[in-house]
Amino acid sequence: GGAAAAVASGMVPIAAASDGGGSIRIPASFNALIGLKPSRGRVPVGPSSYRGWQGASSNFALTRSIRDTKRLLFHLQTYQVDAPFPLAPLVKDSLFCPMTKPIKIAFSLQSPIGTLVSNDAKNAVIQLLPQLEALGYEVEELKTPILDGIEVMKAYYLMNSVETAQMFDDIEAFIGRPMTVEDMEPMTWAI
Repeated sequence: GGAAAAVASGMVPIAAASDGGGSIRIPASFNALIGLKPSRGRVPVGPSSYRGWQGASSNFALTRSIRDTKRLLFHLQTYQVDAPFPLAPLVKDSLFCPMTKPIKIAFSLQSPIGTLVSNDAKNAVIQLLPQLEALGYEVEELKTPILDGIEVMKAYYLMNSVETAQMFDDIEAFIGRPMTVEDMEPMTWAI
């Protein structure tokens, strides 16, 4: 959040960020920034750990423009054959070329977990649709969810809890004593 505020305020042009469950994307959305979570294997990782949060965590940045995000992604990308998720490098021509075919953008005015969506949020999406169409995108409302959002969150929280427990086991081994509630925030202790 602090990094996003620093970029949005103009204190810095770009800030490093990492994302396992939204830590790049959510602050970006609250600050009108670009918050890309790259695919696993797109940017360098390791050598001490190639799989933060079982591969769910990625490192990248918060920026103020798609131009900056594209340039950073192109220049930071790597091919690490020894990493568990190697990807072929992006080709400059394909990353920086103009859109040549219509791209369909699905949108939904419903929460994927059944919670209330404010009228302000719905109106913001609705107001954006004509602008997307004017840019050549095809927009289509997704009226039926394609995923069970609650089951997705349950699976994510299970994975996150196991990964967090393993992380603290490693910390305890390093410091030579058990962790206590005084060592962490209450939410982390609960997890």
